[in-house]
Amino acid sequence: MITQNKPNWVNNPRKWIWMLVGFIIIEKFLENGILVPVLLKLPFGDLTSNILYKGIEVLLVLGLNIWLIKQKLYFSVNVTLKTTLFFLFGIVYISLFISSGPVKLLPPIILWTLLTAISEELLFRGVIFGDLFKRLTQRHLTKRSVAITIGLSSLLFSLQHLSNLANQSLLDTVCQMIETFGMGILLAAIYVRTGSLITTIFAHFLIDFPILYLSQISTGSTSTANMSGNVSVVGSIIVAIVYALVGIVVIRSKLANNKLPAITHTMENPAN
Repeated sequence: MITQNKPNWVNNPRKWIWMLVGFIIIEKFLENGILVPVLLKLPFGDLTSNILYKGIEVLLVLGLNIWLIKQKLYFSVNVTLKTTLFFLFGIVYISLFISSGPVKLLPPIILWTLLTAISEELLFRGVIFGDLFKRLTQRHLTKRSVAITIGLSSLLFSLQHLSNLANQSLLDTVCQMIETFGMGILLAAIYVRTGSLITTIFAHFLIDFPILYLSQISTGSTSTANMSGNVSVVGSIIVAIVYALVGIVVIRSKLANNKLPAITHTMENPAN
């Protein structure tokens, strides 16, 4: 029997946890400590700055993953009737919002929203959730281990929105964190079911685009403070619950029949 010699930190839970924590800290430091201050000094408008910010963030996440975590990212889409209908529904859904808006704003807002979805899905579903999923389900693929993985990655996804306190109220931020926790559950569930970041990126885009597009054409501002509108904790909890319930429905009850467990554990335990 041939055994593979893995790096020591792979088999040491404490080391890989600190590696993941270090990845997150370095990424957020480079993003908020260096990238944002530099962009604020450039003579660009909000929309252009946001596009640059998210574009650089994509490269940052990919680079740090190659350097530190080396987590495999899965993009292949299994073309079925359900996935085809999902993408067609998304296109029709988006077209309903853009049919009555200004055409000149459409390309930059689409690019901004798409880069936002790509950067956040690469970071939170691709790297963080992917690494946690691989480690926590390596020995036993159970509903509990999957639920813990989804919960942890969704919590981290929610906590990152604390940075929005710099430009919006505490209430808006708390409500946003509640909603994004539920959104994280849904997106992680989609990743488990499909094993493809393309589907999570598209789903993320579908959620974000109407908010960003309508706020832009109504106020002309891309500030997150102007996107929230009238919010309430109860309303945000309801939204989060709806996201979570849809996520539960998305994941197949027999975990091994979902795509991500199949491709992850096949690669981790190749046939002899």
